[in-house]
Order: sequence, then structure tokens, then C-alpha cells
Amino acid sequence: MDTVLAINNSPYYYFKPSNQRSIGFTLPFTDRIVSRLSDVMLLLRDALDIDFTPGVQLGSESDRAILNKRKLRVMRRISEDKGIEYVLHLPDQMVPGIYVKNDLRQRVLGMLQGGHNKSVEDFQSEVMRRMESASYLNCRYAIMHLPNGRNEDRSKIEGYLSGKLRDCIDEMGLKLCIENCNNERHPYYGNIGNLMDLVGSLGSPYEVCFDYGHYLVERENVDVGDVKRVSESTRVFHVHINDMLSDKHLLLGERPAGADPRVLDEVENIYLNKVMRGIGHESRAFVLERNKPFSFEQLSRSVSLLFSSLLFDK
Repeated sequence: MDTVLAINNSPYYYFKPSNQRSIGFTLPFTDRIVSRLSDVMLLLRDALDIDFTPGVQLGSESDRAILNKRKLRVMRRISEDKGIEYVLHLPDQMVPGIYVKNDLRQRVLGMLQGGHNKSVEDFQSEVMRRMESASYLNCRYAIMHLPNGRNEDRSKIEGYLSGKLRDCIDEMGLKLCIENCNNERHPYYGNIGNLMDLVGSLGSPYEVCFDYGHYLVERENVDVGDVKRVSESTRVFHVHINDMLSDKHLLLGERPAGADPRVLDEVENIYLNKVMRGIGHESRAFVLERNKPFSFEQLSRSVSLLFSSLLFDK
């Protein structure tokens, strides 16, 4: 199976049109933006001459579009015409339980998406609506966040994710990848062991989405053994770094003002040379997650660094 390299769609393309300079100006509609993102990834593949399937991750900002039959048909046509693949990220606040809303943005998203702590039946119904859209779009991978409290009952989460929901996703041939929490305030599922225990207990079709940037936040050091162990079991990687203070979503090779370059050098070196070096990349997806403008040169450098590591023989 091939390797997917994707970039995420993001709300800033809709609400800060000036930020569209990264992809080319267009109307703030999901199909228009996704088409531009697809072109960027195709250009990137051609420029770097690396063998991967270009992709676009669809998250909260794309949710209305993938639940609209007309838009869904347009999105499928884009993927077929351009030869790109979608990775579906369930809305950030759609978790199997309670999501603690730490800041204004999260509270606003929660109100827009109808609140949290739905019943098991309502949660499963909402997930299945999106899994049906993912299947129509020929996705292989979908991603879901977990509750971000400091204490969580694993059996409760398993109750949300088992039964008919698990059977239906399995029958569709999709992988629903469960992502580690942003480690801010040290939530239960920011712990790698707790994440892996949950996914191992659930079994197919559930797998791991490992977000290295999430892992880094508010840590004093990187446990290389832990990170390498989870990476070897990961189906989808969210690829970005930070200086361990906040979730800055920096590209590999990026050293912005205001972030400690020594810390960035260290966490990037660990990721590329101790964790990802020579790791099997086929049948996996790597998503460059970005929430601010970027240049094509920044994107190219990040991908070059990633694939130089992935393709290096152990």
C-alpha cells in the first residue's frame, strides 16, 4: 500500500482571507479551498520527486460540506480528477464523552457543534453520518479526538466506540485512528501508555493517530522510548513541532522568532533521527498540520526533512 502525505484544511482560510496567500486566493468555500490545497500538494510531489499520494485532511471547518450531498459530490469529483486522497478528521469537539473547554475558541466551537457529552446512541449516530461521507469520498483513514480530562474511565470510552459502530466502520474498510490529546494540563490521554492501552483493547478498526506536537506541550523532556513505541504502532501521523510551551504547529525546519531555537533543534532531532528514521512508511498517512500562513519553500523543506528520515535505512 502507498504512502499518503496530506496537508490540513484550516478555519483560517475562511475567516482570514489574507492568509490564503499560501495557497492562492479563492472564495471561502470548502470545495474551492480544498481544490487549491490539492494543487499545492501535487506541485510539491512534482517538485520533490518523492513517491506519495497527495492528500488533504478535512476537519471541523469542512464538516458542513461533507454532510451536504451536493458539496460531497463536488469534493469527490475533485479527488478523482486530481488524484488526491482525503483524510477525515472528526470535528475537534466530537469526543466520546466530555471535552473540557480550556479557552474561548474551544467554547465557541463547542456551541457551534451542538455541545458535548452526547448519549452513546447520539454519538454513534453522528459518527456514522461522517463515516458514510468518508466512505463515499474513498477515504482510508479517519481521526478522532479523546476526552481531555485528567481522569478518564476507559470502559466508558469503550462503550461509546464498541458494538454496532465498530462493526459498521469495520465493514466499510475504514480505519478510525484515535489521537493523543494535547498535553496541556496533562490529560489522561496525553499519556502514551493510556492511549495505546485503549486502542489495543478496542482492536480493529481502531488504530493510533500520533500527534508529536501534542505530545511535546508542557513536557520537560521527550521519552524517546515511549515516542518510538507509539510511532511504530501508528497509522496516521500529525507532523509538526513546538518548543514544548504551547501547540505552535511549526513545520519541520521552521525557527520563528519567539520560540527557543535550541529546544526546536532538540525535539526535531529526536523526531527525525531517533524516532522516524527508517520507520516503515507504506500504508501510513502523514499529515502536515498548519494553522498559520506558510511559504512553498517552508513546506518543501519540511517534507524533504521528513522523507529523508523515513527513507533512511535502519
